Amino acid sequence: MIKMGESVSLFRLKLLILIYIIHLDKCYSNEILGCGGFVKSHVNLDVSNIEIGLYTKEDSLLEKTECAPTNGYYFLPLYEKGEYILKVHPPAGWSFEPSQVYLNVDGETDKCSTGQDINFSFNGFGITGRVITLGQKQGPSGIAVQLVNDKGEVRNTVTSISGDFHFTPVIPGKYVLKASHSKWKLEPSQANVQVKEGNTVLPEGVLVVKGYDVTGSIISFGNPISGVYVLLYSKEDNPKFRVEGCKTALLQGVPDSPICYSVSDSSGEFSFGLVPAGEYKLLAMTKSPGQATMTYNIKPDVVPFIVQHDSLYIKNAFEVTGFNIMGTVLESKGGSSMAERCEWDDFELSLSPSGVVVGASAAGLQVEVSRWRVCGAVSPPAPRRVTLVADSNKHPFHVTAATDGKWCLYLPPGPYSAYVEVTDQEKRDGLQYYPERQRVTVGGSTGEVRFSQLRARVSGRVVIPQHLREYAADVAVRLRPLAPDGEYASDGGALAVTPDAEGNYQFKDVPPGSFEVSVSGERLCWSESAHNIGVATETHATPELRAGGLRLRVWSSHATQLEYGSAAGGGRWAAPAGDSVQCAPRAATYTLTPRGCHRMRPDHLTVAFSPNEVAGEAVAVSAWSPQLVVRPAAGRVLGAAHCQPEALTLRAARGVLLAGRVTPPVAGVTETGPDGAYRFGPLEQGQRYRVRAEKTSYEFSEPDDNGDIVASKLAEILFAALSPAQYYVKANMKEYRFTPPHHIVDILDGTTHNLTFRGTRVAWSAWGHAWQVGGAPVGGLPLRARSLSPRCAAQDATSTTDGYFKIRGLVPECQYVLELRDTAGTDLAGAYLVKGPDVVQVKSSDQELRASSLVVLALVTLLGVGLRMGLIAQFF
Repeated sequence: MIKMGESVSLFRLKLLILIYIIHLDKCYSNEILGCGGFVKSHVNLDVSNIEIGLYTKEDSLLEKTECAPTNGYYFLPLYEKGEYILKVHPPAGWSFEPSQVYLNVDGETDKCSTGQDINFSFNGFGITGRVITLGQKQGPSGIAVQLVNDKGEVRNTVTSISGDFHFTPVIPGKYVLKASHSKWKLEPSQANVQVKEGNTVLPEGVLVVKGYDVTGSIISFGNPISGVYVLLYSKEDNPKFRVEGCKTALLQGVPDSPICYSVSDSSGEFSFGLVPAGEYKLLAMTKSPGQATMTYNIKPDVVPFIVQHDSLYIKNAFEVTGFNIMGTVLESKGGSSMAERCEWDDFELSLSPSGVVVGASAAGLQVEVSRWRVCGAVSPPAPRRVTLVADSNKHPFHVTAATDGKWCLYLPPGPYSAYVEVTDQEKRDGLQYYPERQRVTVGGSTGEVRFSQLRARVSGRVVIPQHLREYAADVAVRLRPLAPDGEYASDGGALAVTPDAEGNYQFKDVPPGSFEVSVSGERLCWSESAHNIGVATETHATPELRAGGLRLRVWSSHATQLEYGSAAGGGRWAAPAGDSVQCAPRAATYTLTPRGCHRMRPDHLTVAFSPNEVAGEAVAVSAWSPQLVVRPAAGRVLGAAHCQPEALTLRAARGVLLAGRVTPPVAGVTETGPDGAYRFGPLEQGQRYRVRAEKTSYEFSEPDDNGDIVASKLAEILFAALSPAQYYVKANMKEYRFTPPHHIVDILDGTTHNLTFRGTRVAWSAWGHAWQVGGAPVGGLPLRARSLSPRCAAQDATSTTDGYFKIRGLVPECQYVLELRDTAGTDLAGAYLVKGPDVVQVKSSDQELRASSLVVLALVTLLGVGLRMGLIAQFF
């Protein structure tokens, strides 16, 4: 692979496996920095279920490992100095001392750096159990659980997620477990337990929550509604467990058979005291028992819900959107009844007496229609002002349409005249709504009152003789608005259409006003190519646009007469000096002869028209050479009416060739063949190049003077001269998870063992260099990759003396911000990053990430000196 310039971005994947070997009686790890020790116990333990985790001081997990099954040994490699927390993770209920150890790894004096063991000692067993919900496998959190021994001593805990709880350490003996909660009923609520040797796991169902309270609220336009009957139904036809804390009296007019019911109180709330886990639904009665004059409009019809392991509050479970009153709607006070069915939205009602608050029941109300709703729309949609004037008192009512053009307002009964307001300037510009005025009668359900701008249809025909139609492929008709002075309107866009096979064209939705209709075609000339028209009606026909012949472009050094002749006839054209366009009447071959007082060269020309000629035709031109570098390598040339002195320039120069071989031959290295050979070029001179080889599981040297690169296979490690014994072999690399996690092997005299670890990549690394502003490398720089997501732990690194750093353990699908750690108390105190990557994003398909170069500005501490000067008067 070859890359240009000094700043070369190289991505290499190296499988560097850290392997340490543990003898049964003696442990060593080849001076690898890390923390190790034993999990110890006074009884026989299965340590295969115990893990040791390494955490940051912020309590983010960095790495974890299992213990050796033979003697409980563990080892965790460290890649950076700093502060860590070491934690033991045993099965639930097991107790260890200590449970965690705080570390400050400085590389010299701490236990990890000096090779001292950090041991975790088994302290005792535990009691584990679960408070379940009746009929379920799991239970709620927050249940208070007490453990009482035979001496009356009490220990307390609270259930976690799923209802789990445990007590540890616990010595053998007899105990009583008691569970309680401030709101929920438990039955059974206590159990006897005896601890012998090992953990004690309580059987399922010794502590059970019978059910949970379910409450909710009912509102109407934000206000609570009292006296509404709420019915509770189960999804099961025959529920196994009983609901408590609600009313079970029989009700008339109730659909199906509810379990029980509740009535909303003055705050609009209803409640069911104890509901077992399961699926249920609520239904609100639209009419209270014994109430005949009023029924509610309630949404939704049904509220389904699920009770799991907690209380449930259904806020605004039902909303009363209106009510139904039995009676008759009159057109006016003392008037006749409405003959047609009306919707509530069509009119407004006034209640007498006013100020009545409607609850579960109401009496003595008189309802009258005071105003009816009138709606309409303006097209095209726009916030136009609509006016409706009453015939009785000429009182105007105004409403402004919304952005979608729709409008509504309430009006007293009577006849009205409606129109859309248009300014004088808009009228002069041709704006007109249709119909201009509408008659509207208010007194019942009124249809939609619609206004739309006048939109005309402009049509016409392009006439092209039959012998010219094969040249009319690009013919188009344009419609452009005109200003009052006859010029093109600056704020009006042109419309364009293509005529059909018969030459007919049409423009739709054209507003009123003055326009120019014109026709264009590169190959044709026109006897009538444009017309000015005035649009004032819904349909408008334009005069014909007629083609006169073919366009012939002529250039002459002097003004002259051109005599033309063809099989179809002849004639003369007046050709001025320079460029001119003539109109050939028929598609044929013409002979042009200049006639005048000047002698022209040539003395005649033959012109042949072809429908296949395309103006502005483009061709692609490219050049390549095995020894030359061509820049640009390709280009486009456009055809023109005149000769082009330099249509395209391609410059060639001798290039640089780079070649060599990978030894021993390794096929598939970047671009090499099976024999390991590679060749690049030709390349531009005057540049510096670096050649590097890449292939997974290999490491390559820099090319020598002959371009040869030495290849070395990675991931193979040899341990020689081991003493006969049993060994525990484990592979570690922060970016990989290995299968199997370890090997236990018996080494005998004269034997050889081949062990295989298969790694699965679970994280990535980012590397780069840190430089001062002046270009010098920065060593000992504490860096941190801080994750933007709480699920991804931060990772630290420190630059080497040459400024190189590598941040390991970056999790896929996470984004990290590269920043400095605290530099207080170091030679880099006060340093900060001047330039660095904004965000390092890790993808599941990434390889090693180049974190780019970091530019560090280190603050220099200056010593300030203050001087005090005094003046002696006698010298002045």
